[in-house]
Amino acid sequence: MATSRRHASSDKGQTTSRTERLLALILLESSGEGGQQRRAELLRKAGFQNREIADLLGTRSEVIGQVLYLAKKNKAKKLRSKKKQSK
Repeated sequence: MATSRRHASSDKGQTTSRTERLLALILLESSGEGGQQRRAELLRKAGFQNREIADLLGTRSEVIGQVLYLAKKNKAKKLRSKKKQSK
């Protein structure tokens, strides 16, 4: 009995993983054209980790980490410049 429960839960984990991957691909397809940064940001908002995003986009997790870091840094810079202009 214990053995079949373990198999059932591991199958469920694989199914969830496949479901998540399918949903991620649908998200990327529905977002239209976009660069790696936009696609990585969308997947991050969907709750994926850098490693998972890298797998989906066919790159390394370090690359995704750098892409997301620069995107966050650039958005903060734009926000600061916007605040200065409104004063």
